[in-house]
Amino acid sequence: MIDTIINSLNNIWTSNILTALTSGEPIKVVLQLLFVILVVIYLYVRFIKNTQADKLVKGIFVFIISALILLLVLVVLDLQILALIAQFLITGILLSLVIV
Repeated sequence: MIDTIINSLNNIWTSNILTALTSGEPIKVVLQLLFVILVVIYLYVRFIKNTQADKLVKGIFVFIISALILLLVLVVLDLQILALIAQFLITGILLSLVIV
């Protein structure tokens, strides 16, 4: 039962972006990611830069980027259980950041 849950979560995790990148749609995915990154940068520069929240937002971005790199390494090394645990921990930490 646990194996089916882990396999289902792993399939959900790897099916979206990785399938799109390998199925002949990498340009579309890259353009969408670039658009989202540009919107986030614009919103940061427009509303948050040179305010007191500037350091907090930078810290959150560093945490998110390092968490994504960790998850990517765990998925590439095929450490499914550790990747699943890391996903739950990162989700909990991000939710606690929103609450705080």
